Amino acid sequence: MNDKVDILTPDQVWTAVLGDLQLQLTGATFEQWLQRTRCVSCNGDGFVIAVHNESAREWIEARLAGMIQRALAARVGQPAVKIRFITDTPKATLEIVEPRGFILPDFDPKEAGWFDVTGYASTFWAALLGRIAWRVWEIVREADHRRDKSEWTPARRWTAPRLAELVPCGRQAIIGVTRGDRRQIGAFGRLEELGIAQVQRQGVNPHVIYTLSVQTRLALLSPTHTQQLGENLRVKHDHWLEEHGFDPKDWFPHNPSCGNE
Repeated sequence: MNDKVDILTPDQVWTAVLGDLQLQLTGATFEQWLQRTRCVSCNGDGFVIAVHNESAREWIEARLAGMIQRALAARVGQPAVKIRFITDTPKATLEIVEPRGFILPDFDPKEAGWFDVTGYASTFWAALLGRIAWRVWEIVREADHRRDKSEWTPARRWTAPRLAELVPCGRQAIIGVTRGDRRQIGAFGRLEELGIAQVQRQGVNPHVIYTLSVQTRLALLSPTHTQQLGENLRVKHDHWLEEHGFDPKDWFPHNPSCGNE
C-alpha cells in the first residue's frame, strides 16, 4: 500500500471508500446494502468486510463487488487489492411486523424456484411497487430484446426525464426527492428496496445518467412483502396460492402467544 494509506487505520480506509461509493449509488442502494458494513481486518493488500446478514453478503458479491473493488483499489493505490465479504451476524432473526405481536415466517420463495405465473406479477407485484415503479420495471424489461433472457436485463443507460416521459410522471417520482431532513424515495429507490433492480448513477444534476438493470422474472412475494398489500389483495393472494397448490399459512403471520412455548 502507499504511504498515505499506511498511516490510516483499516476502518478509516473503509469509511473513505464508503464515501466514494455513496456518490456512485442511489441513496436506497447504499443505505440498504452498504451503510451497515464495516472493515474487520486488513492484512497486506487484503481487506475483510463484514456485512449485516447472509442475503446482503450474497447481493453485494453478485452486484456490487466489482465497483467496491475498484473504489478500494483507488483509495489504497493498489490495482490488485483483494476484498472478502463475511457475514457479521450469523444468527437469523425474525421480523416483527408493527405492534401487533405477529411474527412472519422467514423464507424466500425464490429459493424454491417458484417463478411468475401469467397475471401474478401484474396483479400483486404491481400493487406492491406502485404505479410508477411498476411502469419503470416494465419499460426497462421491455427494452431487453434478447431472444433468450437471463435473470437480469443487460445494464442500459437512461435519463430520468426520458423515463418520466414514458411513464408518464414527474422526474422526482422517478429519482426521489429530499424535503428538509426527510428523503422520499422514487421509483428507482422502490425497485432497489425490493431487490428487483440495480441502479448506478453517473454525472451531476441536472445531467445525470442512470444505468439500470432489472430482474426479468418476478418470484412469488415473500411473507413480508405480502403483508404490505391491502386487505382485499391479501385475500386475493391467499386464493391464488390455494388455486396453484401452495399453503397460504406459509405466507400468513402467526401469533407466538397462541402456541406452546
